[in-house]
Amino acid sequence: MKNLAILLITAAILSTACKKASEPGEIQFNGYLSQASDSIYVESVKYLIFNYCEVNEVKDTIQLHDPDFFTHSLKIEIDDSMKSSETINSGYISLPGAKKYFIKKFDFTDMNGNVVFYIPNYSINMVVNISLPLLFDVPSGHPSSMTLEIMKK
Repeated sequence: MKNLAILLITAAILSTACKKASEPGEIQFNGYLSQASDSIYVESVKYLIFNYCEVNEVKDTIQLHDPDFFTHSLKIEIDDSMKSSETINSGYISLPGAKKYFIKKFDFTDMNGNVVFYIPNYSINMVVNISLPLLFDVPSGHPSSMTLEIMKK
């Protein structure tokens, strides 16, 4: 009887952990202007084009470094409340949580689709410079954010 009780408790804990892992997560990207003088162009930004793929969808390094290989694409409308003189943020993006992704393209565009700001090289929290694709993870069940340096096209 004692073993059965332990088995039921273990099953309950595991089922709760599995449910938590499948919860959606939210991530917000904050684009930080690399040049303060570029702030005059922030008002023209209307959309974020965000192409990405899950890590397990990439089969080799050729696909990893091919900017045209992505499995998901979002076009997010950017309103004035998401802009300041130094930053543009994406708002919270809901994605399946507890997964890792690669950003393949991250462009802020104007109303006509022309790229205004982009990330050819980025820095995480203005410290480490790396080029795309960017590996990031979305925690399950709670929001997170990432700051990326953006440059004028």
